[in-house]
Amino acid sequence: MGEYNTTYQQKVDVFVVSTKKTTKKSSKRSTRKPTLNEQFKDWADQLDIEIEIVRDRYNVILAEKIKTFSDIPEKVLVPSVTRLLRTDLRRDFGSLLSKAPTVRGFFTGASELVDFIDLMRKKAHSKSNESEDAFEEAKVAGLINADGEPLDTRATIFGRQPNPTFGLPLDELPEEQAHSYRRVLEGVGFRKGSDFPQFFTIEFQREMALDLEFSLLTPVTWRANIIKEGMIVRQRATEAATRIRPIKITYNYRELIEEACEILQLSAIDNWHLQNVEDWDRLLCAKGIAAAISDKPHPTTDSIMIIMDDDSLGMEDMGHRLYVPDYLPINFGEDTEVIFWGMTNVQALRSTEEEIIVTNVHGLYPIGDMITPEGYKSGKRVTIEWDDAVE
Repeated sequence: MGEYNTTYQQKVDVFVVSTKKTTKKSSKRSTRKPTLNEQFKDWADQLDIEIEIVRDRYNVILAEKIKTFSDIPEKVLVPSVTRLLRTDLRRDFGSLLSKAPTVRGFFTGASELVDFIDLMRKKAHSKSNESEDAFEEAKVAGLINADGEPLDTRATIFGRQPNPTFGLPLDELPEEQAHSYRRVLEGVGFRKGSDFPQFFTIEFQREMALDLEFSLLTPVTWRANIIKEGMIVRQRATEAATRIRPIKITYNYRELIEEACEILQLSAIDNWHLQNVEDWDRLLCAKGIAAAISDKPHPTTDSIMIIMDDDSLGMEDMGHRLYVPDYLPINFGEDTEVIFWGMTNVQALRSTEEEIIVTNVHGLYPIGDMITPEGYKSGKRVTIEWDDAVE
């Protein structure tokens, strides 16, 4: 045991010496390799972790190496431990080769989990089962084949690479392609080196979308590749780089949301929808007062309806409908001012045949002190007919 301690201390001494900062003046074309401490700092900055985590993991791996190979020379030991350290960090914090930027912030909402294969199958059945004419129209449109089997209608996958299974029956797709999952997280954050907040969306695909775990309005750090800059910074998660981790920091959520988001009045939503209807990822942010909250969920989707109102709507306007999925808690009551995010859609009312614009909600942020443990202020909610407007 004493021999092991002596050997280990000698190796640690080597480590300490090798991390001392050099004072030698170097030319602009210097090829000096960074010291371990410099390398550790770069990795910690890139992964948004404390440098002590990197150092501690290095020392654990170093001790294990020395315990197994007590006579290993330094020129072999240090590179070997460093390679193992990179693997260890990549597993828990993401790739060190990825250029995905670091963002610190919080998530405000999340879209539903979508399976594009299932969507195509449902669309094919709904379009072809109405009548014989509808069946023929679905065949011409490429939704089904002559036997009525739903077909893969995706010319490209996720809008980028050509789809090799385009036109094949969905039931004949290879097992690994039998599903095509997608989910999007939305949030406010600060890119590394920036002092102003931006609104971000992160697209998760395939198994990453299916297994995604997240918390809303909780400080986190994440990394994902930026695919589009704009009012909303669009990102795409990768298995190699993307990790979401909680961090200890305090945010003024309302202040950052109002600074990063373009918040619309309710009266502006209809025009906004018409201008953005061609965008699959259209994401609206608006604000209003919760005038009524349904007492029962939708019998099929389990979503809760909230009727929103604000001063921008006329006296005869019936308000704007929100459909809130069951994974979003409603911890506020009537008359609460709420900022919400979601995707707008057109809904046809059965009784009047009127078409209205509604929002499928991805996130909610109640403002003020109206939040209650019971989930709503009055202690009861109102009965709302799901297929009619509320008067």
